[in-house]
Amino acid sequence: MFVNNKNIKIRFYEKMIFIRIFEENLLKLFDEGVLFGTTHTSLGQESLAVALSETIESNDIIFSSHRCHGHYIASTGDAKSLSTGISEALITTEFGLIVAIPSLIFHALLSRKAKGVISSMERTSIGFINGMPSRK
Repeated sequence: MFVNNKNIKIRFYEKMIFIRIFEENLLKLFDEGVLFGTTHTSLGQESLAVALSETIESNDIIFSSHRCHGHYIASTGDAKSLSTGISEALITTEFGLIVAIPSLIFHALLSRKAKGVISSMERTSIGFINGMPSRK
């Protein structure tokens, strides 16, 4: 896409800067321990997000699965709702881990207990079968 209009170039550049500032602030929050977990920023890929946002129609849908913050911001200009989504995802992940880790431990204990019961039943069955008189 070759753009020769100065106003359009400025708009593209402003979008790229906006994405860069958002992503740098996101990483800063991770470094400060305000956010935890992991994130994959689109630093260095801002122009791709802006180019994509400028070539789609208003009713087009974008499915991003990796480094998608830039795509969202370039397409919507709405960093606040993206921030809310990231926050909700991190909280959900934290609560998911709070439930999942004890569940995994409990599952391991129950599995071990079940294997012990099954083993005991097998030994008893073999002893019972071996103790039966043979048929001739």
